Amino acid sequence: MKTDTKEVSNDINEAVTKRIKFIFEINGTVREKIERCLNENNYHISLDEFSLIRDIIFHFYNPSLLYGIDRQQYLSRMLSRRDDRTTDYFIVWFQYFLCGVNPDWMDYQTLLHQWTECFIQNQELFSNIIKKIDMLIEHWKKAAPNDNKRSTFFVAHMVTQCFRQGRNTC
Repeated sequence: MKTDTKEVSNDINEAVTKRIKFIFEINGTVREKIERCLNENNYHISLDEFSLIRDIIFHFYNPSLLYGIDRQQYLSRMLSRRDDRTTDYFIVWFQYFLCGVNPDWMDYQTLLHQWTECFIQNQELFSNIIKKIDMLIEHWKKAAPNDNKRSTFFVAHMVTQCFRQGRNTC
C-alpha cells in the first residue's frame, strides 16, 4: 500500500497504488480474512507485535478495508483476553495504545479504566505497576502535553485505584 519506488514516475506509481487499494477495498474475502486474522490473534498478541497493531489501528487505518474492526473494542479485547497477565504486558500496552496518540475516536478514559481493571485485583501486578508510576505519568503527559485535564484525570484515577486497594501500596 505504500510505495518508495523512484524508478517509475509518480503518476504511474500513484495510479498503481490507487488500483491496489481499490482491489483491496472491494474484495470482501480479503477484508473478512484480515478481520478474522486480527480477531483470532487478539488473544496472543506479543509485545513485539504492538508496534504493528498500533500502526494498523492508528496510522494506516482504512475504514473500507477494516470495516468490521471497531478500534476501541479491539484495544479493549487486547486487554481482557490475556491468558498471561504480566507487568510488562500492561505497561507496554499502556505506552503504545494510551500514550502514543489521542485520536478523536479514542475514549482514553474508558480504556484507562479497562486497563486498570485487568490488574487491580492482583496485588503483585498492581504493586509492580505502581512502582513505575513516575514513568507512566511522563508517558501519559507526552501524549497530550498541553492537556492538563487529561493529566489530572490520569493521576486522580491512579490515586483512586490505590485507595481501592485498602493498603499502603502507593
